[in-house]
This record gives sequence, structure tokens and C-alpha cells, in this order.
Amino acid sequence: MAHTIKIVPESKEARAILEAELRHEAALEEATEQINRTLPRMFRNLKHQIRNTALVTAYKDMGEQQMGVLHELTRGKLLTSELAKKFDVANPTITRTVDRLVEMGYVEREPDPNDRRKIYLRLTEPGSRIGVLLETQFRAAMRKHLSRLTDGQLYDIALACRHLSTLFPEGMYEYDEACPVRPGAGRKE
Repeated sequence: MAHTIKIVPESKEARAILEAELRHEAALEEATEQINRTLPRMFRNLKHQIRNTALVTAYKDMGEQQMGVLHELTRGKLLTSELAKKFDVANPTITRTVDRLVEMGYVEREPDPNDRRKIYLRLTEPGSRIGVLLETQFRAAMRKHLSRLTDGQLYDIALACRHLSTLFPEGMYEYDEACPVRPGAGRKE
């Protein structure tokens, strides 16, 4: 008994679905390319501008991670392990960064009165001033660059960022279980 194969032409619905999938794939590739090309360059440019136009030289020689730690600590005191998770680095790595900031007089260690094993990190008064200044200058540099865009473009950027924020909620990586495929998840330090 011979088998015959009957070729059925695609339905309009099947073609529409395929075309929609192809459009989505093209849009996904374009968005990925633009983000990968633009965001790192944008942040490098802003950091360079801040360092080179800063009136205060206190942080001109700071590394990116040191500035990041100051920024994080402007929000309140944290444990070293919490900072390590925020930066997705090992505890010894963040400890070296914090040690340098302590030497510079910007960060101090504060033992927890209820648990001697916990040592909180908090900004000193000079560290707080530098952290606030960094944030202010970063925002000013960002505003300066964005000011060249039209209102419509600015609203588009704000909308795109709101869309992106739904994919990366605040505190998403506070717990390893939040994203088990995260690089380094489950890593023991």
C-alpha cells in the first residue's frame, strides 16, 4: 500500500502567525542590538564626563565599584554580604573595595548591637557628601545629554525604561531562588 502525502496550502491565519513571529523576532534582535550598543557606551561616557568635569577631586581617582558602593550606601547601611550580592561579586572582592573606602574616611564599620557577627557599613559624613554629590552630578550629566532630544523622544525613553523595569524588578536578586539561572547563583563564597 502506497502512502500519499497531500500538501495543504497554508491558511491565512497560519501565515499571519508566522509573519507576526518573524516581526517579533526582528524587533527583538533590533532592541537587543541597540541596548548592547548604546547603554554601555552611554554609562562610560557619563562616568568619564563626571570624572573630568568634577569640581571636587575626592572621587576622581575612585574606581567604578568604589563609586557604586558609595552610591548604594547613600540609601542606608548594609552588610558586606548584601553589597556583594548587589554587585554580584565575591565577599573578598567587595571587602577590598570597602577597606579602601574605610582608609579614605568615607565608610565606617558599625557592629550590630544585637548580633556581634554582623558588621554594618555606613557612610561617614564626608562619604555621604561625596555620595550625594556623585548622584547629583550623574543626574546632571544625564540630563545634559538627554536635553538634546525632543519631548516625544524623551517620553519614548521613559516608556521603554518602564517596560524594561517590569523585566528587572527591584530586589530581584536578593535571594538566589528569585532567578536560579542567574550567573553565579548558588555559588558558595
